[in-house]
Amino acid sequence: MPYVKGFNNDIFISFAHTDDSEDWVEAFHTRLKDRLTQIGARVTIWRDTKLRGTDIFSDEIFDQLRNSAVLISIVSPTGIRSNWCQDERQKFEQFAELNGGFRIGNSLRAVKVVKTPLDNDDHRALFGTLGFEFYERNDQTQRFREFDTSGSEFRDMLDSLAQDILRVLNALRSHSSGAATNQSVYLATTSSDLEEHRQAIVRQIEDWGYSVLPTNSLPLLDSASFRSAANAALAKCILSVHLVSKQRGLIPEGEEKSIVALQYELAQSRPLDRVLWILPGSQPDPGVLSSIGRDPQQGVEILEGRTIEDLKEVVEVKLKRLRTEVSLVKEGGDKFNVYMVCDRKDHPYLMESPGRERALALKAYLDSKGFVVWLPPVSPMEETRRRRDHRETLKLSDAVLLYWGTADEVWFRENLRELIKARTRRSGSHHLTEGIYLGNPPLGEKSQYRNQLDFVLEQFNDFQPEALVPLLERLHRDDPKS
Repeated sequence: MPYVKGFNNDIFISFAHTDDSEDWVEAFHTRLKDRLTQIGARVTIWRDTKLRGTDIFSDEIFDQLRNSAVLISIVSPTGIRSNWCQDERQKFEQFAELNGGFRIGNSLRAVKVVKTPLDNDDHRALFGTLGFEFYERNDQTQRFREFDTSGSEFRDMLDSLAQDILRVLNALRSHSSGAATNQSVYLATTSSDLEEHRQAIVRQIEDWGYSVLPTNSLPLLDSASFRSAANAALAKCILSVHLVSKQRGLIPEGEEKSIVALQYELAQSRPLDRVLWILPGSQPDPGVLSSIGRDPQQGVEILEGRTIEDLKEVVEVKLKRLRTEVSLVKEGGDKFNVYMVCDRKDHPYLMESPGRERALALKAYLDSKGFVVWLPPVSPMEETRRRRDHRETLKLSDAVLLYWGTADEVWFRENLRELIKARTRRSGSHHLTEGIYLGNPPLGEKSQYRNQLDFVLEQFNDFQPEALVPLLERLHRDDPKS
C-alpha cells in the first residue's frame, strides 16, 4: 500500500538503462526503499525494468507516471539526452499539476539524483535545484569520481535524499488530506472563441467553493499526452461541463478529432454527470456534433438557445445534488459495503447477460461515489456453497439492493424470502438498509412487491442517480459511527 493515499506509487524512478551497468540503479532503488522504511515511510517505488528499443511511450508508463507522488530523475549525460527520460520528466510535471500540484509549499515533487555529472555542471539547471550529487569533483583537475554503492559517501548522500523525500511525501499527504474535502469540476478546454465564457464559468464555480480542472491548458504535444492528462483530471471530478460553438477547436498530433470532441467522448465514457452548453445561434462543427451524437444521452443535460447565466444555474443545481450524494459516503477510511443481489441474466460481469448494461450503470454509479459493491459470484457453484457465500456477504454489508431486471419472478421471490429471513436472524447491532431495484420496463406482476421493503427504486427508462439518494441517506443515518 502506498505511503501517500490516492497514488499507486510513492516514487517513480526515471533513468537511462545504460546507467544501470553494474546494477547501480538496482542498488540505489533497494537501499532507498530500505532507508525510507527505517525512517518511518514504507513506500512503493516503481521503475521500468524492461529494455526498450523505441522512444514511443507505452500506456503502462503513462499510467505509472500519472499515479506517482514523486519523480526521481537519475541524471547522467545519457539520461539527459534520452528522449524517453525527457518525456518522463515533462509528462510527470504535467500530471502533477493535475494531481495536487507540481510544487507543494517550497518543495518540488521532482527530485534530481546526479549519478554522472555533465560538462560544466550543466545538469544543475534541471528543475532549478541543486539536487543530490552522487559523485565528487576535483576543483583543480575537474576530474570526478562516482560514489561506490557500497561506500560511506553513497550511504550518507542516500540518507540525505531519503530524509528530503520523506519531507516531500509528508507534505503531499497533508496537502492531499486537506484537499480531500474539496470537490472538483471538469470544465473542458474550449475553442478560442469561447475562452472568455469559460473563464466566467471558472470564476463562478470557484466562488461556490469548488476546484476547476484542468487548471491550465491541456498538453497538445501528442494524442497520448492529451488523453492521459484529460483522463487524470476527469478522474478527480464529480461533474464535467462542455462549452461548444461552431468552431472545431485544436487537434492534437496523431488525432483526427479536436480537443472539444475528444474531451466530450472521454467524459462520456465515465460514470460522470455532464452538462453540454451550445453557444446560442451556433451549429456545432460536424466533427464535434458526431461525438455528441454518439452519446446515449444518459447523465447529460444539453442546453441549446440558453444564456451563459442559464448554464450557471443548471451547474449550480447539479453541484448541490452531487454534494449531497458525496456527503453520504462514510467519513474516515471506512467505506460502505453495498450488496447488489442479481440473477446471472443481469450480472454486470457476464458479457452474454441480456440485462447487464442496465445493472452495470447502477454499479458504476455506486463505484464512482466510493461504495464497495459486492455482487454474486460469477462462477456457477453448488447450491450449499452459494447460500453460504450469500449469508456471509449479507453479514458484512451495510446495504443490500435486490436487483430485478430480466430475471423471472420465481428468482425474485426466492431471493426476497431469503432477505426477509436473514433480517430475522440478524443481531440488533447490525443495521442493514434494504431496497428493491426494478431495472426493466414494468411487468404486471412486479407491482405487487412494492411494499415489501422500505425502498423500491424504479428505473424503467434512463438511469437516474438521484432516485438512490433516499436509500443512501438512510444508509448513512443508520450507520452507528455517524
